[in-house]
Amino acid sequence: MKPSKKLQVFLPLILSLVLTLGMFLGFKLRDSYKLPHRGVQLFVGHPGTIDQILMLIHNKYVDSVNDSLLRNAAIDAILHHLDPHSVYIPPQDVAEVNEELSSEFGGIGVEYMLWHDSLIVLHVIPGTPAAKAGLQPGDVLLSANEAPLSGHSLTADQIRNLLRGPVGTSLTLQVKRSRQVRPFQLTLKRDEIPNSSIDAAVMLNPETGYIRLNVFGSDTYQEWKKAVTGLKQQGMRQLILDLRDNPGGYMDAALRIADECIPGRKLLLYTQGVHYPREDYYSSDNGIFENGKLAVLVNENSASASEILAGILQDWDRAVIIGRPTFGKGLVQEQYDLSNGGAIRLTVARYYLPSGRCIQKPYTQDPDFFAYNDTLSSYPATDESGLDSIHFRDTTPYYTRIRKRVVYAESGITPDILVPLDSAAIHSFIAHSWALGLFQYFALQYYLTHPSIQQKFRTWKDFASGFSWQSGDLAEFLSFCKQQGLHPPIRLSTDEQAYILTRLKAELARIVWGSEGYYAVRVFNSDRTVEKGLAWMQQNPK
Repeated sequence: MKPSKKLQVFLPLILSLVLTLGMFLGFKLRDSYKLPHRGVQLFVGHPGTIDQILMLIHNKYVDSVNDSLLRNAAIDAILHHLDPHSVYIPPQDVAEVNEELSSEFGGIGVEYMLWHDSLIVLHVIPGTPAAKAGLQPGDVLLSANEAPLSGHSLTADQIRNLLRGPVGTSLTLQVKRSRQVRPFQLTLKRDEIPNSSIDAAVMLNPETGYIRLNVFGSDTYQEWKKAVTGLKQQGMRQLILDLRDNPGGYMDAALRIADECIPGRKLLLYTQGVHYPREDYYSSDNGIFENGKLAVLVNENSASASEILAGILQDWDRAVIIGRPTFGKGLVQEQYDLSNGGAIRLTVARYYLPSGRCIQKPYTQDPDFFAYNDTLSSYPATDESGLDSIHFRDTTPYYTRIRKRVVYAESGITPDILVPLDSAAIHSFIAHSWALGLFQYFALQYYLTHPSIQQKFRTWKDFASGFSWQSGDLAEFLSFCKQQGLHPPIRLSTDEQAYILTRLKAELARIVWGSEGYYAVRVFNSDRTVEKGLAWMQQNPK
């Protein structure tokens, strides 16, 4: 099977959100901007104009119509005229949406990828039903309870629904293992699978900790606090908090983490809307990390609760913000139940940071786009340009609360230290390779043909420092890409070659050690944004 020639190439950072790689740890959120569900019930009263029109269509229209489809389209059309974040959730999607930010779910405990029309295990989470049953990386899952798991017509949601289910229920898998002629059958009982908010919590050096948060879920605050406590026990005195590609989640989780970092009783945030009276949120005393140096990493995919946390820490001059301008979402949603079993997630307020600014980007002219995709074009992407290179729509100055530095509204969170995109990351060939899953599949095949890796390197730390690709491995990867119909360029720069090998190494670490191994290897092998954080800490001893 050849890769599609019609593939649209975007930045790898964006592509990572739509890869066919799925995780039973929990799928990455599409639009996770919600507050805790308040359980308000909305009941339909007398039919209005819209209901009358739909009824007339149902009773009088020349052809038969799908009533549900028409009703959903009418609702979407109404919400389209409000803002990009007010959405209708059909009844069949409510459970999935509510599960997105939960701390656990019923499953078997594997991460997988779709390769052509095959579902292949990438990583088996230790201690889960999959691990206890003996599933291994490279196993091809053919069917689940006799329902096929292969074929181009299956979507990621359909596959997930076949494999997930209530805790304690049975799942019979048909499995094909490499180098075994016949498939075999395994029966597992689904169990609670942790849906961790933390991808990695590691020490970068004897005094610097690193925590990567992937979402702000129901247990994020407790997980973060536990991670900080563990790193402090290892000697951590300063912290790099990575919020890159974190789409947000529960506002409360972001506020509670900010509270742990801000000393004394200070205003963290306030929310306000026409029908939503102003509500202030304050910090309390005795936070777990009020004094150590703190760097927060962000990019154009850091949104919502990520921006709340980064903005609070910036406005109180508590942390240095490093990376690229964030997404720019300053609206608050609440979710309301509807009588048909669906729900509406409605924008009810704006939030305002301690400086008084709201970071929401304009959306009135074109709610579908509302200039969110211009973040990357707002300053030169691949040089070291400073703040002067960024175009601000609203140039009204706001001031941080301690040092009185100028910050702006309507532009997301602008980092204190800008780090441009790695030119290698946006190379067309590399972007295509990543989008098509070639990095993941090549790493998996390498693992299957080098089974001694796990014995030679007992931990990801040993692997990060001790593993190196051989001279012919890059050429082998490029040849593999060519076999898949993706032709490499005649020449790759030294930086581009290094980038490819680092990403392949990270994918190899993911297979053995999961997300912690993947992100730790990336951090320990030339992450320029992390390097900026370490440099800032060294240059600012106090």
